[in-house]
Amino acid sequence: MIVFVAVIVCAGALRFMWWFFPENPPPILQEEPVMFTFTSPELAHTTVPFNFLTPTDWAGSTVVTTAYYPNPSARFGPNTVVMVAIKDGWRFVEISEMPNEDLDALIATLDPNWQQTVAVAEGVEGKLLGIWSGRIRCKEPSRDGTLPGQCDTTRALVFSRDGVTIAIAADGNHPTDGELIAIARSMSAPTLIDVDSEPTP
Repeated sequence: MIVFVAVIVCAGALRFMWWFFPENPPPILQEEPVMFTFTSPELAHTTVPFNFLTPTDWAGSTVVTTAYYPNPSARFGPNTVVMVAIKDGWRFVEISEMPNEDLDALIATLDPNWQQTVAVAEGVEGKLLGIWSGRIRCKEPSRDGTLPGQCDTTRALVFSRDGVTIAIAADGNHPTDGELIAIARSMSAPTLIDVDSEPTP
């Protein structure tokens, strides 16, 4: 069994926790008592009460799930939106958007071993944080292909925009720093669609 570090939000703060891998990698997002999942960020806008941003450039990855956590829990603060993208059978990035999180408090909680200032948009600066050192541990994709492979979270690009704190977490070395920056710079409000559908709790 190997250990994986996951980006989590607890009582409004993004933190990291350890868990032991079973034979297969764990689900992309752990279940919570109250959470809603959607097949696309556009569908999530039918339920989420704030205008969260979505990248137009996913660096060749594909969004496989978007989740909304309306209530605080052991891992997430209230009104957190999480989008997970995979590429070539591996988790690529996980984006958390937190309207109740302070950016400086988030950076202090993550306690990075290095950081770099990044221009995300006009008047918006972000911090690219190094949050892992040493050997990167990974778990291969499940044999049946239903679960992507996952590695330790190594870096996070964090910034605040329109009153929402955003963290783009990198799975291992899969995204480059340049790809994280490109994803952040492409984030905008997606076109809303009129869909008569219910979220999946």
